[in-house]
Amino acid sequence: MGRDVPRGLAHYTRDMAGLWRADARTDRERPSAFVIWDGSAFAPRVVRHGQTVWSACRRVLGNGTDAEDAFQAAFIALARNAAHVRSASISGWLQKMSYTVAVNAHKTAHRRNTVERQLLDRANRSDEQFPDEELRAVVDDEVARLPERLRVPLTL
Repeated sequence: MGRDVPRGLAHYTRDMAGLWRADARTDRERPSAFVIWDGSAFAPRVVRHGQTVWSACRRVLGNGTDAEDAFQAAFIALARNAAHVRSASISGWLQKMSYTVAVNAHKTAHRRNTVERQLLDRANRSDEQFPDEELRAVVDDEVARLPERLRVPLTL
């Protein structure tokens, strides 16, 4: 029995692209519908500019999952800022936004990896501080005797 796997915006737009490619209207011809969040006006923009946004995100992040998250974030930013983006400059705005979102995601991932490495180094060093297995066993026994309300926070 197959389960449907939830798919992201990037997959959805790739699947739906055929529906809107035939729409010859430009971004300038749809500004009012887009500003009031008309899906029929927004979807063609995703299709029209999706490859550019995807490419920028993929170049910066490399990882397909991270790039898809950045892709979605760029279009969410467009939806949130629709009233402030001129229709004639959507392409340039999206290029800049997708690059900015991807760079920020890359920085965040780098910071997270650095912190994780530091925590792992600390954990490894703390293991070296208790080389005596007998001492470690005594400490473990004492911690196990603590009431749960004290033991859980201590072990966490």
